[in-house]
Amino acid sequence: SISKWASPDIFAYVILIHLVRSLTHEIDFWGMPMEAMRGVGELRLGFTGFATFCVFSTIATLGLRTPDEPQDAREMATEAGAYQRCLSWCPSGKSLVALVCVLFAAFAVLLCTGLQMPCMALSVSMEPMYEPNGPIPLAMKDMVESFQLEEISKTDVSMWACITELASRVAQGGGPNDCIALGLYVVFVIAFTVLDMFVLVIGAFQQHSGIWGDATDSTHRFSALGVSHALKKLSMMDVALVGLFLILCCGSVYEKEGLSLHFRWGLFVLFCAEACHYLTYFLVSRPAPQASRQAAAKPAEDLEDNSSNREEEDSSSMSGTVV
Repeated sequence: SISKWASPDIFAYVILIHLVRSLTHEIDFWGMPMEAMRGVGELRLGFTGFATFCVFSTIATLGLRTPDEPQDAREMATEAGAYQRCLSWCPSGKSLVALVCVLFAAFAVLLCTGLQMPCMALSVSMEPMYEPNGPIPLAMKDMVESFQLEEISKTDVSMWACITELASRVAQGGGPNDCIALGLYVVFVIAFTVLDMFVLVIGAFQQHSGIWGDATDSTHRFSALGVSHALKKLSMMDVALVGLFLILCCGSVYEKEGLSLHFRWGLFVLFCAEACHYLTYFLVSRPAPQASRQAAAKPAEDLEDNSSNREEEDSSSMSGTVV
């Protein structure tokens, strides 16, 4: 899942472009509408290439498997004991199912609320735009301030408002970058994250019902967790939140241009929703590998017993030869 962490920037770019576009405002000047401020932001070819690289590199990692290190039975038994002590506090059975259902309900509420709440805000300061640092002459300062541009330029954005605006642009014949940005947020940020939570709930019910223990083939024993593992790599809610957080932390570089970025509580609510997602994945996936490790340890123990028996036979035959 490391590959998806190359893409926090693309989600931040989309939100930032939406903020800049929302700066466009009209004022009433002597009875006539006049455009007081225009925000122009476009996603160009660089965004297309970078987004395509991030998506396909993340999908490509689904076909990679990390080879298991060879371990003997004693090492695996020691690992199993430490693993059991580590999981002694983890819930299981009905408690696990109940806790996962509570986390799913909390995730749904937090996600729906966080999508609607503003997660970032942008404000414009006119002082850096006057001479000698800016292009506006000081003689026009009184007239510019009469337009109250600092007040009308204050804007914020929620993730859902950004998705709605992208969908509107796509419906009106927007460019390919609008389609890519819409797909990133709808499919990778929201859909895959929600689908992964559904699969984790199914995995908790599978664990409680004992379906895993009935399977004889270890490759089919944890089907729900296998799907969840793939969805965890593809879901990018965490990546998008990190990208927005980094943009807020680095937003001070725009202050000399008169632009200021501000934190909004929607980002924290979405972070709490993703924390529920991570905790659910941890609770459901932790008990599962133990069964597969025990299944893998049994052939190793049989192999060690066979090797020890062969050594005893060789030693006995050798002692008979010497006598």
